[in-house]
Amino acid sequence: MKNLLILSYYYPPLGLSGVQRTVKFVKYLPQFGWNPVVIAPHPRGSYVYDPALCQEVTQAKVFRTWSLDPLFLSPQKNTGAALHQNSLASRINRWLVPDNKTGWIPFALQAGLKAARQFSIDAIYSTAPPYSSHLAGVLLKKILGRPLVADFRDAWTSYTWTKHPVNALKKLDHRLEGLVLRNSDLVTAVNSEILYDLRALHPNADHSKLHLVSHGYDPEDFIGASKPDPECFTIAYTGTFINNRSPKTLFEAVKLLRKQNVSGLNKLRIVFAGSHRESDLAMVKEFDLSSTVRFTGYLTHQQSIQILTEADLLWLAMGPEETANVTPGKLFEYLGAQRPIAASIPPNGAAARIILDAGAGSVAPSDDASGLAGIIRQQISAWENKKAVSPVDPDKLKLFDRRLIAQRFGDLLDGLP
Repeated sequence: MKNLLILSYYYPPLGLSGVQRTVKFVKYLPQFGWNPVVIAPHPRGSYVYDPALCQEVTQAKVFRTWSLDPLFLSPQKNTGAALHQNSLASRINRWLVPDNKTGWIPFALQAGLKAARQFSIDAIYSTAPPYSSHLAGVLLKKILGRPLVADFRDAWTSYTWTKHPVNALKKLDHRLEGLVLRNSDLVTAVNSEILYDLRALHPNADHSKLHLVSHGYDPEDFIGASKPDPECFTIAYTGTFINNRSPKTLFEAVKLLRKQNVSGLNKLRIVFAGSHRESDLAMVKEFDLSSTVRFTGYLTHQQSIQILTEADLLWLAMGPEETANVTPGKLFEYLGAQRPIAASIPPNGAAARIILDAGAGSVAPSDDASGLAGIIRQQISAWENKKAVSPVDPDKLKLFDRRLIAQRFGDLLDGLP
């Protein structure tokens, strides 16, 4: 069994989608010859905890660290609302390159060296965001002389919300990204669009070491899953409303359906599971949907899965400004739930491509309420007439099975120098 040193800032008992990829690699990689040794900060500061995830990663040795960054140093269990409202912190963060987690680098480095004294490390894996993890990975590679795998769950310099107040910081960020590419033996990303951007931004890098390792879903999470309530038609959304992601387009679509006197609307229920803002709650009253809409607040991963499997239609929302390289982690849980997807997202991006290629649902532009209304009308009609919904093609679904993804990733690790 080979040892993989994993640098993961987000790790159980913290929750949210950024944790899932690491959790599932830690869970499944031992089946393919790789033993995970994890470096992660002590759990504190975050407003989202999911202790049940710890049960999936009991086999891993974890070296906990301190960190000097805003999240780690903030009061325990900050509320999601507080984070949304902290515009001052957002403005400060724009001056920090590559991100506000640079204060974790020395602690991650120290813990990585400690782990290497106890285990014979065969490879190093850093996952980002935060991109500071990659810088810690580069330092550990230079000291330990072990191959480095840099994993991109989101794009770095080409990410939608990467904004630099001055051009000098933009250039520095680009140089750091190039530094990571040059020093990595393998670069993985969750979609082809991120890889395309890396090739375009760094034409002189060795593109042969760039590989797609998709996000996915774990079939074991859906064992014994709940079924929809036959007495109502439920639309569900799981995830955080942030920036231009809001329920507005969905509410506008329902308003249009009401004007059209669409049958079945009296049985419509809408459930939002995840962090939200006061402005999102205000929209419910504005659109007169108080008896239709329910906000659950943050839920654990397994509770979110239950929301998905109890729904008749799953709504995916992204802002119109979000770039083609964004694929929300929730999309793959939606696929695993095998419920139809109605997506209000940029039609030419990675998320739209995945949905349409899998035959998993329909896509309308982010702010196209009329297009979304048409999708919902079709689904309500099928539900009223008790028409069976065509499941996702099993062969397409298999591409996103976390265990099979871990197997493919293990094969890539076996090929490291």
